[in-house]
Amino acid sequence: MIRTRVGYAGGTTDNPTYYNIGNYSETIQIDYDPSLISYEELLNTFWKTHDPTYDPGILGAFSRQYMSVIFYHDEEQKRVATESKQREEAKLGKKIYTDIMPFSDSILLKTTIKNIT
Repeated sequence: MIRTRVGYAGGTTDNPTYYNIGNYSETIQIDYDPSLISYEELLNTFWKTHDPTYDPGILGAFSRQYMSVIFYHDEEQKRVATESKQREEAKLGKKIYTDIMPFSDSILLKTTIKNIT
């Protein structure tokens, strides 16, 4: 991993903030060197670090702000993410509620940029 950046993505609300995020989701963007770690390996870590089978609609427990989502940058990432999700669902025997969406806009929180070397 080269760098991580936190922020908001996937929404259209003007000037989102933590207290008024509108229809954005909190995100982490990962810049990585594919010669050191593959996209598939990143996805495997993603599945292991949270419960993607938790239905966000149960009792309105989660808003869009905290939804489980993978934003892809190209069709290859979309394909790999979709196949990874299908494998994980088969392995768990449960529905996964993680959305897979095109990355279209991101507002990065500049004060929280982390560089990893």
